[in-house]
Amino acid sequence: MQVNAQTLNKWYKQAVSLQSDKKYHPAITYFEKVIKAVPNHFAAWNLLGYSYLKMKQKAKAYECFKEALKWCPEFFPAAVNLAELMLQDNHVVQAKELIIHFLKLHPQVAKLHYLHYTLAKKDLNKRETDLALANYIKYLSSEDTDNIERDRLNWQLLLDLELEEFLDNLESEKSALCHLHHNVQNWMKKQQSTQGFPSTVPNCLFYLAYYDTPAKELLQDIGTIYRKVFPQLTWTSPHCINTTMAPHRKPKIGVLSCYLDKFHAVSFSLAPLVKALNNDDQEIIYFRLASGGSSMHEVNYKETLGNIKCVDIPSSIEEARHIIAKHEVDILWYTDICMTPQTYLLAHARLAPIQCVSGGHPCTTGLDTIDYFFSSTLLEDKDCQERYTEKVIPLPTFPAIYEDFIHKDVPHNRAAFNLPEDKNLYFCAQMLFKVHPKMDTIFKGILEADPRAVILFSYANTPIAERLKQRLKQSLGDLSERCQFIPSVPQHQFFFLLKQVDVLLDTFPFSGGNTLMQSISMLVPTVTLVSQELRGSVGTALYRLMGIEECLACDLQDYIHKSITIAGDTAIRDQIAQKIRDNKYLVFDQNESILQAYQDAFAMLQQKLNETYLLEETARKYGTTD
Repeated sequence: MQVNAQTLNKWYKQAVSLQSDKKYHPAITYFEKVIKAVPNHFAAWNLLGYSYLKMKQKAKAYECFKEALKWCPEFFPAAVNLAELMLQDNHVVQAKELIIHFLKLHPQVAKLHYLHYTLAKKDLNKRETDLALANYIKYLSSEDTDNIERDRLNWQLLLDLELEEFLDNLESEKSALCHLHHNVQNWMKKQQSTQGFPSTVPNCLFYLAYYDTPAKELLQDIGTIYRKVFPQLTWTSPHCINTTMAPHRKPKIGVLSCYLDKFHAVSFSLAPLVKALNNDDQEIIYFRLASGGSSMHEVNYKETLGNIKCVDIPSSIEEARHIIAKHEVDILWYTDICMTPQTYLLAHARLAPIQCVSGGHPCTTGLDTIDYFFSSTLLEDKDCQERYTEKVIPLPTFPAIYEDFIHKDVPHNRAAFNLPEDKNLYFCAQMLFKVHPKMDTIFKGILEADPRAVILFSYANTPIAERLKQRLKQSLGDLSERCQFIPSVPQHQFFFLLKQVDVLLDTFPFSGGNTLMQSISMLVPTVTLVSQELRGSVGTALYRLMGIEECLACDLQDYIHKSITIAGDTAIRDQIAQKIRDNKYLVFDQNESILQAYQDAFAMLQQKLNETYLLEETARKYGTTD
């Protein structure tokens, strides 16, 4: 087809304009016209791929990006798009090859260094991560962007406040915390600020809870830094300034999360509760954030949350705030903060007169915009308030509703998982970054005391598994040969796997949650270290609820002793299993009391809010603020 240059240029500009306006379908039509006329138009191929990606047609996007690179092998924008798509689909090896190749061709492209940083994080390579991030910051100014200063500060903060995601030893924890404290103090002294919002947040906001250290003061300081550097994070919804409540209106509670309708522990524990709270006396609105991970899949929404109103929240912080504010909720409940960047950034704003958080991430936020923290007298000691910037609401029940996992009797079949028949199997089933170096003392004590012991870990053939293998080799010596890593298995097989082991080893200082519930459902004993701190006390609470002291260890030596006693004696295991069978209703069949505890808590908060409304209305009426 013969097309003159003027017409071709007109089509291309029209396509780019439509794409900028997010009109992807008509943009595709014009890009295809350009390519039909000029098959080697590599820029059009790249932008066509981007439009297909936005239309969620990944297969076509892949082909377009590859076609762009076929016609122009050095065209880095197409390489960046293709690499990002590969990473989304977890094609890590191919993405790495592509990124390394293009970094050699275009070492000045900041986005390539950012993708290199993403890969280094996946490999848990701290040195490579820091180098890639430093290069990203270095080359930002060479890219055509209106937000150089914002991005520079954003990524410099990320670099300075980075924590080790996996600890090789206790010294690495000390070193990482020393580095973090030092950099936080330096940032507290700086007076830099910029417009706009950060694109992400440092991993320390999440991983601090897994370190063996108090996190409150650090999190307070980090919150202060973010408001100073990004002052636009501070924002108040208009309805929080003009606090009036229409007469006879039902109270509105907003629930903000990206997990409630996903296959995730937050959904397992809180979705049944949120569904039950939506009643004639109050309205629940689910503000659904974009998924925190591409691998998460949704569950049946109606089955999980019933007829609760759902409002999808975009990734833009500014847009998200206005959408949430428009609904004028009385109470905004974050199921978790710091598990995704968006929850942390939104939490800096005042989007409801009362804002609260629960222990999806069992750690204080450090933010004065979050007023209350839902916890439990079963999970914390009387001095727990000292660990929180929020006012703790100590519920008299367990703070989450879990469904008992329905299962048939599972046969003994270790061969199905390539597990030895003649060994005592101890299973540390948690995600491997939870396995703190302090636990190595436990592993060593068990392996020394029980010659038939094999300690199992999941997530074989992952970078973090390789790191843990190396750590165990250093701390256990030849005993580490009896540590076996097995592949992760789907949920239905995981229950089957639990029944093949003799005892589960709970992690500390951050204990299990979902896995503990599953082990109780399957009648498999878990040894746990007694704790009165939320992040480590789920096992303590559950076994005390059931009146089972045999699984509760008061110190490390007691943990070792109880583990080898349970693993080595079938009669003791059977006795504990029978106790769990007889008493697990105290864990799983308490829905009404848990629901009532939350209803009472929300009624208390609503009463406080009504009193505030009344005081402010009186002040307006009589022209006084006294």
